[in-house]
Amino acid sequence: MTVSRSELSKALRAGRDPAVDLVTLLRGLRNDSVKSAAEAREIVALLKLLPRKSAFDSGTSELRALTVLFQQVASEEAFEVLLDDGVPELCRLFDLLVTAPDEALEDDLLFLVKILAIFWSEEGTERVIAAARRPLKPESYLWSVILGQFNSEHPETDMLLESLRDPLPPDFIRVSLLDCANQRALEQKGAPFAHPFDTPAGRDQLRQWLSSDNELQFSYAHSAAGSLPFVSNPDRDQLLSLALDHTEVIVQMEGAWASARLGSEAGLKILRRYCLDLNRATSARHYLEGLEREDMIPEEAQDPGYVARAEFASWLAHPNELGRPPDTVEIVDQRKLDWPPDGEPRSLWILKYAAKDEEGEIDTDCGLVGSVTFCLFRWQMGLRPPEDVYAIHCAWEMEGLELIEVVNAEQADRKLPLPIGQWREEPLENPRVLSVARLAPELNYPQEVVTLVEATRDGEPGWAVLDGPRSRWYPHSEMPEGVPASTVRMLHVGRVLLEFTDEPDRKRYLAAGPRNSG
Repeated sequence: MTVSRSELSKALRAGRDPAVDLVTLLRGLRNDSVKSAAEAREIVALLKLLPRKSAFDSGTSELRALTVLFQQVASEEAFEVLLDDGVPELCRLFDLLVTAPDEALEDDLLFLVKILAIFWSEEGTERVIAAARRPLKPESYLWSVILGQFNSEHPETDMLLESLRDPLPPDFIRVSLLDCANQRALEQKGAPFAHPFDTPAGRDQLRQWLSSDNELQFSYAHSAAGSLPFVSNPDRDQLLSLALDHTEVIVQMEGAWASARLGSEAGLKILRRYCLDLNRATSARHYLEGLEREDMIPEEAQDPGYVARAEFASWLAHPNELGRPPDTVEIVDQRKLDWPPDGEPRSLWILKYAAKDEEGEIDTDCGLVGSVTFCLFRWQMGLRPPEDVYAIHCAWEMEGLELIEVVNAEQADRKLPLPIGQWREEPLENPRVLSVARLAPELNYPQEVVTLVEATRDGEPGWAVLDGPRSRWYPHSEMPEGVPASTVRMLHVGRVLLEFTDEPDRKRYLAAGPRNSG
């Protein structure tokens, strides 16, 4: 019987020939996940050939191209082959290359170490320790990912922490080790855990981080404060004082949590006070819940509207979002809606924030809390009726869940068809299909496909959404300026999903800002 090989398997087999550019071959695959034990064995066979000289300069080493595949495993059978046979080859290559590493290969070696951390094994952990001791690229932020793999379930976590206890590794490895140890202490099971920073040298390092006025080290101070319940006196009390007096609020709060965990009522009172600071309330609440002291949360901080405002403020402050706490957060609208895909009723809030930037300019927009907390920046939600905001967020969320599949005209291999037979109103002039959305059966939408068309009607530019008897015209003059046309499709689909039937006065909401001139 002939067994057909996958594209990945064919590429790996071809790559055994040194005259073949393996890196470019693998890069050209559309789907290079490792689905079978046979593919995993092909990876191992190639690793056995390394290191070898390559005649190609693809910008990536063969070692990196193969180790990347270890984090794209799609079956238990493939994982077992890579664990049993692939990890020993990675250890061999590490031992061979780390003795005199080519500077160009250091990044690839550190990536190899990350894979060894992900594939739990004693021999892999020994190489992680060796890389930290060398040290291999000690300033790299990848060390946070590497040491983050060692949790309470990892069988070699205690071995790693004890091996790196004395002396402590340098630079960012040291900070990452502290985070790893703190997490292990929080998840403590079995025998008492000896924190690697509970040594004279470790406590001295904690003191340096907690005393530093370098803003770049405030996150280190936060981690240092988190370790304090797990270090001993006489130094601990002094370190707690440093944490509570720190200029950065997140360090103070972590210090208050540490103090409360150690039995201090003062720490609990500090966290209680921060529950009434909108920009700190969510964190303070989580601290108290983790301490099982929900009784310390003030009554006014438990009001659902306040909790929603605090959650939005916390979300906005994240570096990946607004990046700073808002100056104000106001409730624009609140209602309970049957939210797809399960149709269960949810309490939802539309919230408007205002935040002044470094130049003094005020940034403002609206977001949603109650389902997926999010603000669709630059989509001008503050210039839309509440029903449209709920609708757009609903459709956006369903697309994120892959319950709505969208094909845009520029992504299609051919011109998208125009189902103009669904249109029963005034004729559309110069219609052009922008996208087609296919809705999953789980959404119970009245029809499977909805088409967004850009056109002109009676001389006015706008968009038509072709959706059977629900087909509708949305003029440019009723939409905020400069937002993607896709928001029209999302608005329409979301309104149908949420069963909104009343048409809002969109122009009234646009009066607060510029209109789309078309």
